[in-house]
Amino acid sequence: MSTKEEANFEKALEELKATLDQSIPELNKMGVAFSGDSIAEGEPTNVSARRAANPVKIETNWWGINFILDEKVTQDLIAGTTGSGVVAGFVASALGAAGVITGGAATVIGAGIAAIFAIKIAQMKIVNQGKGVHFPITWLQWAGIVAALPGGPAAILAAGAVLLHPVPNK
Repeated sequence: MSTKEEANFEKALEELKATLDQSIPELNKMGVAFSGDSIAEGEPTNVSARRAANPVKIETNWWGINFILDEKVTQDLIAGTTGSGVVAGFVASALGAAGVITGGAATVIGAGIAAIFAIKIAQMKIVNQGKGVHFPITWLQWAGIVAALPGGPAAILAAGAVLLHPVPNK
């Protein structure tokens, strides 16, 4: 990664943290739990460590995108030991790192998708086979989620609750 790309990544990440932290009151009203005053707490300080530490990965494919949650974050979500706010930060950061969507849109979509993960806990328990779960999203489903963007995280949650379902990691 070039110095300019790393600087852009750092700037985008700082903007993301600030925007996500501003979303805390709205997400609390939605019932999304937070484990601290800021979802930016505990972040590694360099870009490489931050990417390596992110338990939510995104793969882009010809058919769509795939959110992959490792076993630890899957179990933490199921047990309630990791709040959706933390996961929202991971999702938004992964969206930006994958180049799928950035800026404020990534923040809102990240919060909405984290809320989807939170309400899909029962499904995650059923399908998890000890390796975590992933949420494949076709481009058509993604269009539905992006179309819900003006309604904020609550609208994205409503759209995604119908469209998205976990699948076990292999």
